Formats: sequence, C-alpha cells, structure tokens
Amino acid sequence: MEAIGERSICLRSVKAIPKLLFVGNICRSLKSLCQGLGYLIDLDMYFIIKIAEFLGIEASRIIKSSTMAITGDRIGRLIAICKSLKADTFYEGASGRNYIDEERFLAEGIQVVFQNYRHPVYPQLYGEFIPYLSIIDLLFNHGENSLNIVTNQL
Repeated sequence: MEAIGERSICLRSVKAIPKLLFVGNICRSLKSLCQGLGYLIDLDMYFIIKIAEFLGIEASRIIKSSTMAITGDRIGRLIAICKSLKADTFYEGASGRNYIDEERFLAEGIQVVFQNYRHPVYPQLYGEFIPYLSIIDLLFNHGENSLNIVTNQL
C-alpha cells in the first residue's frame, strides 16, 4: 500500500513539473546531461556547476580536492586544503562537533564555524511546505531568486 501511495505522489509531482514557473530554463540547460560524461564524478560535477550557475555563484571557483597535492590524515587534509586556498574559516555542519578537532584548526590560524542549518521556508506549487527537498525544487519554484532564499536575504 505504501508503495502505491508513494508512486501516486511521484506521479502527481511529475505531472506538476510543466506548471512550475522556472522549469523550462533549467531543463534546457540540462539537455546535454548524458552526452560526454564518462564517470559518476563527471555527472556530479556537471550538476554542481550547473546549479552554481543557476544560483549565480561563480562556478570557476569550484575546485576538486583530488586535483590538489594534499596529504595527511582526514583533519590534516582539511587544514591543508584551507591553507592552500588561503582560507581563515572552515564551515562545518553542527554534527561536525563530534569529530572535528577544532584545536588543530585554531593552531593553524583557521577558525571553525559549526553551522546550525535552518531550512528556509518558501512557497511551493502545491499545499503546505515540504522541507528538505532537492535544490532543484527551490530552483523550479523560484528560479533566479533561489540564492536569496537559501541565504535568507529576502
């Protein structure tokens, strides 16, 4: 029974896509999605760059850590990445308090900021707001204004 209910929610969502205001622009940009992509990371990077572009974020500033000559343990690598990019602040989710060695960062002159993420609420096409959907939902519903919503700059 649950699968049928979930499927009907999915079907309703798919049928609603053409009614979303900004879906056309985004779908046209993603048209070449499967052309020339060899690995899953290529697909991931494609999405990251396209979403950054949709949000108005300079995609050329996205760097894969695998392209950097970084060594060390997991915390040491994070510190080395920050230092190589001349970052003085490292942002981490609230649960990072359980495993990030803040003292090691501070010893290297890097402040650690633990984020307490609060999901922005925004108008969606149907019914009450459903949180924690993909950034795609926000883009489909609010297009160019999405970055303002994410950064609480409304």
